[in-house]
Amino acid sequence: MTKKLTEPLFMIFILALALRWIGSTHGFPFIFHPDEPTIVREALNLRFTRNPGHFDWPHLYMYLNYFLFMFFAKLRDLAAVQGLKPYLSANIPILWNDNLVFYLLARLLSGFFGALTVIPVYYTGKVLFDKKTAIISAFIFSVLPFHVWHSHYSMGDVPMVFFIALNMYFSAKIFKENEAKNYLLAGLSIGLASSVKYNAVLLCLTVPLAHIFRILNDRKEKFFNFDTLMNLVFSGLCAIAGFVAGTPYAVMDYKTFLISDSPKGALWQFVNVGSVDSSQRFTKFFTEMVHRVSDDVGYVVLAAFFIVLAVLLYKLAVRKFSKKDYTLWYLVIPPFISLVYVSGFDSTRSHYYMIAYPFLAVVYAYIVCYFSSLVKKSYMIEFFSVVLLIFPLFYFSVIKTYIFAREDTRNVLFSWANQHVDLNTPIISGNDEYIYMVLSSKYKNIYKGYSSYSISPFGLGYLVVAVSDESPKQAFERFTYLPKLNLVYSINNTYRRGPFINIYEYRK
Repeated sequence: MTKKLTEPLFMIFILALALRWIGSTHGFPFIFHPDEPTIVREALNLRFTRNPGHFDWPHLYMYLNYFLFMFFAKLRDLAAVQGLKPYLSANIPILWNDNLVFYLLARLLSGFFGALTVIPVYYTGKVLFDKKTAIISAFIFSVLPFHVWHSHYSMGDVPMVFFIALNMYFSAKIFKENEAKNYLLAGLSIGLASSVKYNAVLLCLTVPLAHIFRILNDRKEKFFNFDTLMNLVFSGLCAIAGFVAGTPYAVMDYKTFLISDSPKGALWQFVNVGSVDSSQRFTKFFTEMVHRVSDDVGYVVLAAFFIVLAVLLYKLAVRKFSKKDYTLWYLVIPPFISLVYVSGFDSTRSHYYMIAYPFLAVVYAYIVCYFSSLVKKSYMIEFFSVVLLIFPLFYFSVIKTYIFAREDTRNVLFSWANQHVDLNTPIISGNDEYIYMVLSSKYKNIYKGYSSYSISPFGLGYLVVAVSDESPKQAFERFTYLPKLNLVYSINNTYRRGPFINIYEYRK
């Protein structure tokens, strides 16, 4: 065990897990992300029916959470039988709070998958390059800012990326050697990834790409070899099997699965995101890379990726190829295709781009190792050059975790109201749905929006304004019937989740 603790990969895994698990109770007792209840509620509903009955998301991650929930419930029942409930509920009260404990479990599972992804990323770097690149690849992935952020939610994007990383690893082994098991496992992993989130299917080309580049790199293997071509066929069949194993009702309830005009069907997802006009695609791609993806993964990571792509295109144009170029083409093409495709959606979200993250981490690790080798005058200079290139990612990922560890501004609002506002005092909230949800959980005289003219004209009242919703000046213009508004409390959202909130007192 002592040896394991000194292993770099194990230490990176622990770091990744800490960054993703710290702050897992964020927002409690409220759930502020609109998509989180989907996984948790559907997983709990699987107690009554095995078919969720809708395919806006595939079902594998719902089943995984269901098994985790049932295992936890059995352990909790066993603890109660052993007479441990009074002690545990006194010291860890959330264990018997069914409104929250399953959200916590789902978030911990998501964070675990997020940390576990460093393992296939590590081995991909080791297979394609060397151990140094492998270690840096794993570390870089462990601290990708948006991945750390999104791992705090009970949703399927982070587990999907784990299976994508597995596919990347087994495809890398296909690139290095012609073994049937790698084809089968690579196909199975992309099928499972697609059974967590559909957009993983965009990376189904990793296997044929690895196959083609191995042949181009080797130059001894024939393109039209029956055995290797059959490996590709069986890989595709394994991908289908992996998807069906995770979402079996895609076959058993195929009529619902194929619906495209309702969220109940899988095809609706592809219709719902829409697409921009072809004339706008380049502009949209550039805007998304500069203003969204670079913020999410770090400017240095994305810049390194496009530098590698530009160099490869230049070498292709002048026909100067090395064996390492085939390795880099394998790592660059799948994420580039996915980035271009996703940026063409009319409605894009940061988590849509996460399918490219494992590849970006390995490419950036290669760049870090390459530049550190250029200044290899001494071990210390090389070490500090590596630290300089990866420290910004570590810093911003720590900031992301710190934000989750602190109270959400809406939780601060609720605590302040508990201490200062009487239950019968009228409160006007703005248009922020979650501010209204928080206040209405306790207060009855709560009015949502800025047309709350039904409020009692006399006595003490409060106006709660989310600055991100409307500026205070705009809000005040709607309340001309109130004689005076006094700012009594401000909740700053610096290093906190939630909007900047101002609380005003009025008297009539």
